[in-house]
Amino acid sequence: MIDFLKYWLQTSIKPIWYKIWRYIAFPVIFLMWVLCIGVFQDFYWTLSLYVILPAIVLDLILNLCAYFLIEKKKNI
Repeated sequence: MIDFLKYWLQTSIKPIWYKIWRYIAFPVIFLMWVLCIGVFQDFYWTLSLYVILPAIVLDLILNLCAYFLIEKKKNI
């Protein structure tokens, strides 16, 4: 578990598909969230439930997949 937490905090060793997700999708989602807080307050919970929560779950799944793929390559 400790190895995964160390891996989760590092971005230099992540695959390119994960870096694209992290550096493009997350800022866009964050800007949408900020706009919902400041301007479109009626859509805050809708955005949180249908966009932010799935993005967090997807990020965790992508991290786990990348971690296990890298660990598998190390053991081969």
